[in-house]
Parts: sequence; C-alpha cells; structure tokens
Amino acid sequence: WEIARWIILAIAVAALVLAIVLIIRSRKTHQPVPFLPKPKQIPADKKALNELEALRRKELWQKGRIKKYYTDMTDIVRRFLRNMYGISAAEMTSRQTLRAFHNISDWSEESETLLRQLLHQADMVKFAKSQPQSHEHDMAMQNAINFIRKVAETHKINNPEEEKK
Repeated sequence: WEIARWIILAIAVAALVLAIVLIIRSRKTHQPVPFLPKPKQIPADKKALNELEALRRKELWQKGRIKKYYTDMTDIVRRFLRNMYGISAAEMTSRQTLRAFHNISDWSEESETLLRQLLHQADMVKFAKSQPQSHEHDMAMQNAINFIRKVAETHKINNPEEEKK
C-alpha cells in the first residue's frame, strides 16, 4: 500500500501538470487575431498622375538628366497600363506596348496618338541620344498626363458599374 500511494500521487501530479499545460495551450490558441484594415486602394490614374507630378518637381531635365527623366516618365505610364489593364508594358518594346494598348476595350485613336508620341520621343532620347528642346520636354510630360486622363475618362464611360463600387 505504501508504494501504491506514491504511484497514485505521482500519477495525480502528472495529470495536474498535463491539465495545466493543456489549459495554457488552449488559451494561447484562442487569442483573437488582430485585424488590420486593408489600405485604401488608390485608383491607377490618380497614382500615375501623382507620380508624374513628383517627377516634374524633381526637375531632372533641367539638371541635365534627360535620359532619366524620360525613363522615369515612360516607366510611370507603363505601370499605369499594367495596373489598369494588366498589360506588362515594362517587358515590352514601344511597338509591342502600342499593339497591346490597341487591343483593349478603352482604346481610342486620340489616346493611342498621345502614347505613340510619348514613347517615340522617349525612345529617341534613350536610344538615339536625341536632345529635345525645352518645350518638347514639357510637351512629353503633358502627353503623358493627357494620355492617362483620356484613358481613365474612357474607362469610366465604358465601365460605369466600377464607379459605383
């Protein structure tokens, strides 16, 4: 009987320790998960226009960094096309980008002309080492802005149900 009491006491202590461990574990797993709200999604056109304005404020072409100015400008427009339509324009040539843009539902001749002029000017600066006049830099920026605004406007007209969301 003496040995049985110690065995029963050891089993009771082990059961008590096991119960405490299980209670602690169950409390840890039932902690509420903190909820982080999703950040508000900025529309692709607003984001691109903000990026173009930031690029304009950097005054890259005034500082002689013309190639960087055009590279950044076309990168913004190409990201806009990816965000808006899924066109992976960053991996495409200018001609491929124009062809892909021509096939979207929001295509218009005016917007394609703006995009073509912008990409052509940028290609001339980046690859042919062209040195545009100062008014041409401003015109390229205005073409980028007008292109984004025109495409966004056409998209809203063609997809009025998206605006209600």
